[in-house]
Amino acid sequence: MSGLLWRRFEATAAAKAHAPALFHGERATSFASLHRGAIALAGEFARRGLKPGDRCLVWASNSAAMAEAILAAWRLGAIIALVGDEAPVSHFAHAADVTEPRLAVVDAALAAAAAHAFGGPLLVLGEAGRGESDVLEAAADLRPMSPDRSVCRTESAAQQG
Repeated sequence: MSGLLWRRFEATAAAKAHAPALFHGERATSFASLHRGAIALAGEFARRGLKPGDRCLVWASNSAAMAEAILAAWRLGAIIALVGDEAPVSHFAHAADVTEPRLAVVDAALAAAAAHAFGGPLLVLGEAGRGESDVLEAAADLRPMSPDRSVCRTESAAQQG
């Protein structure tokens, strides 16, 4: 059961497949690439038991991988709880206690601390692999949110431009 946010992202990705969706420093990630990564990660989330209404705790840096994790959870109808990568492990542990996530998703650099603080299923970003589907499932009945604008611009990219 995909939610409205996922369907709106998917419509924008279909309309602007090769346009930049994210900027991180000098790197740009296209909507198509972000869409493919999110679909692949959603499959991995589903294999690990994430279902509509479940909570997914993400402790990751501001990156395309983090955006893919958020979008993947939305595709499955899951609820995202975010912890910034600069937060101490105690914040991650507290978020895990409060949200009781079915799955936690973390950057590789945070994996050891996360495993120590969280006893549930843990997925390390980059371990799931990514599919390279060329198929964009457009939601024809939805209007893209802002097809001419980027979804997210990191602080470092904003300072450069």
